[in-house]
Amino acid sequence: MDHVAECLRQVEGANLSEGGSTGGDAWFGSVPCCVELKRRKGVFSTFIVKQNLQYFPMEELKAVLLARYKRPAGHWVVMKATISEVDLFVMAYAWSNKGIAFFVSSCGTTIRHEKNYYSKFEDEMGCVQAKELARPEVAHMLYEFLPLIDEHNKARQSCLALEECWLTKCCWTRLYTTFIGMGVVDLQRWDRHMRSESEEATREGLDGDFTIIKMASLIARPLRTSAMRYRNTPQPSRRSNLDEDGNKKPLIRIKGDDGSISYTPNKKGGRKRARQKRCYICRRYYADRYMNTQWCCRKCKMPLCQIARGREKTCVEEHLSSNNEYLGCNGVCHEHEVMPKELYAFYETRSSKGGKKSATKNNVTPSPAKRSKRR
Repeated sequence: MDHVAECLRQVEGANLSEGGSTGGDAWFGSVPCCVELKRRKGVFSTFIVKQNLQYFPMEELKAVLLARYKRPAGHWVVMKATISEVDLFVMAYAWSNKGIAFFVSSCGTTIRHEKNYYSKFEDEMGCVQAKELARPEVAHMLYEFLPLIDEHNKARQSCLALEECWLTKCCWTRLYTTFIGMGVVDLQRWDRHMRSESEEATREGLDGDFTIIKMASLIARPLRTSAMRYRNTPQPSRRSNLDEDGNKKPLIRIKGDDGSISYTPNKKGGRKRARQKRCYICRRYYADRYMNTQWCCRKCKMPLCQIARGREKTCVEEHLSSNNEYLGCNGVCHEHEVMPKELYAFYETRSSKGGKKSATKNNVTPSPAKRSKRR
């Protein structure tokens, strides 16, 4: 079984000595896993059981519990057995009148723990109520350590949040992003463990707050210093409105009248889309293409992007450094006004034959659409 082999590998990799104990969530939990850990490694274990039901009497335990107690919350029943000379027991514990947790263990006791379980629930009126329930010692011990397993998922999903930073519609890129996040969190946990065992690092205070964000920045730093092809500078981050120096970033997300940054295209629901507008500075350089952006100036709310597109300055840098009343940041957004003709980097003329308008550009890098046609 895969879960048994993985559990044996982790116990061996952790150098857990004989006579030690371990525990795990429902993926590892089974009677064969508990037996093999004691037989092969001499390690005691306690697991939650959900799907690995081989040799586990789940239905019988549930039937006995419900038959013995009309309101099973705070009660438990136990069955003992000896398999391959390993003494173990299985238990069904009702943490509410509807929720039942199943355990298998080769150690611990099932007597009532001195600290009760604090349960929260909604009553008939929808109000949140709370009450204390009895809990066995073996379940209390396991539930005290299980949140440590969730710290890995929390660091990857909430703190690092690569899935929110690297948005994609490709399922394979999405999986690859998740694997990268898991690798970064594993490396940070390993580094923290190695620093905690080093006397020199402890003496110099190097085992302090080396967060997952710092670890990710350390790994990705060569990407920042190398030449990027598509974007000359990194786009603003969604995770924080502050830059590395602690100052507020000049750009914020474009919001609607209700203050939301996304909207639903139709009334029937569906996937939400980010609010976008045409970059005001890009209007000077590209007449044949709309350069949309999700960002705007923090002060005047002018739509701006942070891409140079072959120019010396990015749009936001040109906006902040300009003294022009239309292009600069003077607290007024001229997004819906007609830009003066002298501000355009191109001007329109009429051809002598057909009378159609054509755009003549003045020392401006052609748009990506024009480049592809020329090639």
